[in-house]
Amino acid sequence: MIQISKLPLITSAEQFFSTNKMLYVNVYDISSMDRDTRELFKAQHGAFVHNKIAYLPVTLKGSPENLFLNAKEGIAIPVGEGELIAYFDGDLNSAIAGKNLYDFSKDYAHKVSFAREIEFLIERYITPYRK
Repeated sequence: MIQISKLPLITSAEQFFSTNKMLYVNVYDISSMDRDTRELFKAQHGAFVHNKIAYLPVTLKGSPENLFLNAKEGIAIPVGEGELIAYFDGDLNSAIAGKNLYDFSKDYAHKVSFAREIEFLIERYITPYRK
């Protein structure tokens, strides 16, 4: 199992474009979804609740070029009978500042399992943005 917290963080545009494979990580508020879908995500996809808000961690892996070409249009993640659209808005500086990008060259594989690191996800992707 791969721990995201142990992966090398991408801290510059030069590093991003020189990386062979990268991982984009973020969490999405799924509180507005129906209860059954939230429970399914908690059981099967690592969703968790923090301060009464349900979150789904999302990881996108691939080449840096792939992130720019595909994620800008939105990547559909099937959710019950609908879908959650994960976006990378193309703002590389924002993604670097938000600590969303990791060098994944060493660990890249078609099927990867991630360790549950809820406290890490809360500290990195929720706490800095919630008041």
